Amino acid sequence: MPLTTFENAGFAYTDADGGVVLDLKAALDEPGIVIPTAETIKIVSDDTVRSVVFAPVLENGSFDGRIVVDFAQFADLGAGEAESLSILFDLQDGESRIAAMVPLTVTGLNDAPEAADQAFSVVAGTALKGVLPASDVEGDALRFTLLEEDGAGDFTLSRDGTFVFVPESDADGAFEATVRVEDDVGGATEFEVSIDVSAPAPAPAAAGAAPAAARAAPVLDGETLDGDEGNNGIEGGDRGNLIRGFAGEDSLFGRGGADSILGGADDDVIRGNSGADTLRGGGGDDLMFGQRGTDMVFGALGDDTLNGGDGADAIVGGRGADILIGAYGRDNILGEVGADRLVGGPGSDRLEGGPGADFLIGGGARDRFIFTDNFGRDRIADFNPTKEVLNFTGHSGVNSMADLTIRQMDGDTVIRDGGNGQITLSDVDISEIDADDFLF
Repeated sequence: MPLTTFENAGFAYTDADGGVVLDLKAALDEPGIVIPTAETIKIVSDDTVRSVVFAPVLENGSFDGRIVVDFAQFADLGAGEAESLSILFDLQDGESRIAAMVPLTVTGLNDAPEAADQAFSVVAGTALKGVLPASDVEGDALRFTLLEEDGAGDFTLSRDGTFVFVPESDADGAFEATVRVEDDVGGATEFEVSIDVSAPAPAPAAAGAAPAAARAAPVLDGETLDGDEGNNGIEGGDRGNLIRGFAGEDSLFGRGGADSILGGADDDVIRGNSGADTLRGGGGDDLMFGQRGTDMVFGALGDDTLNGGDGADAIVGGRGADILIGAYGRDNILGEVGADRLVGGPGSDRLEGGPGADFLIGGGARDRFIFTDNFGRDRIADFNPTKEVLNFTGHSGVNSMADLTIRQMDGDTVIRDGGNGQITLSDVDISEIDADDFLF
């Protein structure tokens, strides 16, 4: 939200909700107003032009000496950022004419993140996984925190907004949680998460099947813990286990130590916790959290969501359309095959989409974006030309900038490798790109 100030002895102003009202104090009889800038204002600092709405204030059908300028387009200014502007116009009546310029300084104030209440539903005994949506007009990094929860189940929320909810097997009712999302300059918004938990439909027992309680794996340090063809909930010990879910929708938790955890054919939820863990998905759409420690997290055949958590993690997708999140630490993220979404986080990360049309977000630090042979049509949402690089050292067909075609397209910079590879740098002007942005 901008805070607008100006200095000019001939004018007064008021600022209300992102707009500014200019009172014209010139000594003219029934003044008219002429705005030669065709409803635009000039940004003095860089000679570019923003479109701004001018609205003359009328009283009884005649101009009363005031105009209103809408500064809504400056809502993306971050806290402390400023732009200097000038408004040029003429005041005139039948006999006199005064050329006027109003200098303005628009200073950004921090806007709190935007988030709305969320509602979900799940069947008891089945894991629910997802991402809580939120946005920030200044593009600040966001952090989610669980404030309160009420209901029967285990709700795990990561700082990037991904969550897992595992209701108790006999739960039937509502689970409520209060979540805060905040940016890195003090803005915060709270919202509610509501999950409706319904009892599962009864099913006939298969001949010879063990009851659910009998399928619960023991908690033993250093031992191999195996599930079966059912939906298993397995938790390891404090020292490190080999945990295998096999078939069914499993919830696998490593707890302490350096665990090796393998999902199976269905949609699994896998959490490593502390220790240097190795997590591998399977045939389903898996949700995996490395959590604390230097972890290795691997997707497989489904559309997986992988979150490294704290530590310098290695995160590798698979053959599906995966979401790969480095979170905190200096992470190495590889999309593999498929149209993947890669998100680095606050650390200096290495991101490589691989084949497929990938969407990459570095996350705000000095990230490296890697492009090798047969990369797809990728988009980088937050490339910073002053800090980050596009690395082509592993691309056999690109040895210098002469092997690339670079052009401007609708506000983005588009880079092509001479084959089918294309990189779109969102909201980056081609004038900002030079040889320092590439590594060959």
